[in-house]
Amino acid sequence: GHYDVCNSLYPRVLEMHRHIYGERHPLVAGDLASMAAVQLDLGYYSEAERLDRQSLDVMQSYYGNNHPETANRLTALAQALTYQKKYDESVSALEQALAIEKLVYGPAHPAVAETLNELGNVASMRDHLDEAEERFGRAADIYRSVYGDHHYLVAIALSNVASISYDKKDYPRAEQLFRDVIRRYKETLPADNVNLGIAHIKLGRTLLRQNRYRDAEEET
Repeated sequence: GHYDVCNSLYPRVLEMHRHIYGERHPLVAGDLASMAAVQLDLGYYSEAERLDRQSLDVMQSYYGNNHPETANRLTALAQALTYQKKYDESVSALEQALAIEKLVYGPAHPAVAETLNELGNVASMRDHLDEAEERFGRAADIYRSVYGDHHYLVAIALSNVASISYDKKDYPRAEQLFRDVIRRYKETLPADNVNLGIAHIKLGRTLLRQNRYRDAEEET
């Protein structure tokens, strides 16, 4: 979170790498990606997009169109586009990334799940709730197949599914899922982990919508 330090150091590292390796090297792309990530966190999404596009261009020219590093850069670019509500462009970048990841890793890999999760986020923002639910559900299934049922990434994916149930006003199902998510978090994460706190808040909101005020207050 020391963004002022990051903003002073990353350009210096970028200059060094350009001097040593030239303009079209993966380390240069990595520096641009790091600078973009800072801008994204600070809310300067158009600047993050500009840097991400430069990073993608370098990485793509070095590794080609079907390399995991290219997929990573496409996913990062998509996040900057999503925050600017450029949903069509974001989905296009994510679908390119997904195709690469399935080609390289197969259909059941954490990288595939992460990209499906991003596609689910876009669908949720566009109020395409059935699509979002399907994307999040597939991500949960992949995490479960890779890591087993007892893993916090399964809980994160299920939390996203629960949020869609909440948006659909299916509060009993959302409650059931959020309680399952909290159980999983308690079994796999420290007691002060932020994800556990968020899940309690979301469960509290779900209970509030069911007029169960005392239970909602306790969770919140």
